[in-house]
Order: sequence, then structure tokens, then C-alpha cells
Amino acid sequence: MTRRTKATKTAEKAIDHWMAAYAEITDLLDEIRECHDDHYQLDPDAIHYGHVGDLARYRETLRDLRDCMKNLGEYATKA
Repeated sequence: MTRRTKATKTAEKAIDHWMAAYAEITDLLDEIRECHDDHYQLDPDAIHYGHVGDLARYRETLRDLRDCMKNLGEYATKA
């Protein structure tokens, strides 16, 4: 039987937590895509500027997330 080190156990736990978070993010992205494809369940004839504000907030949040993940904008690494 092989003896596992504390570092190995910690790494295995980290991988388990990473996989769980990854799966949850996948589910969230699926839900977001579903909502987007359904035009946020809005009747085109009922759209008002409150909806425009909501969409602007979604866009800003997604841009911030993208920038963080790709090291863009305020997240860019200084050379």
C-alpha cells in the first residue's frame, strides 16, 4: 500500500472542489444561455428602459468576468 502525503491529500481535495465549482459554473452558464436564447422571457412589445438597464448590468457583469478571466482591462498584468 502506498503512503499518501498530506500534500497529495490536499491536492486531491483541491481537485475535488475545483471539479464541483466547474460543474456548478457549467450549470449556471447553461441557465444563462437558456435565458438569453429566450430573450430573457420578455415580450418585445413590453420592453421598457428598466429592461435596458437590466441588460446593461448583465453586460457589464459579463465583461468584468471576461476581463478577469483573460487578464484584460483593470485585471491586465502590468509589464
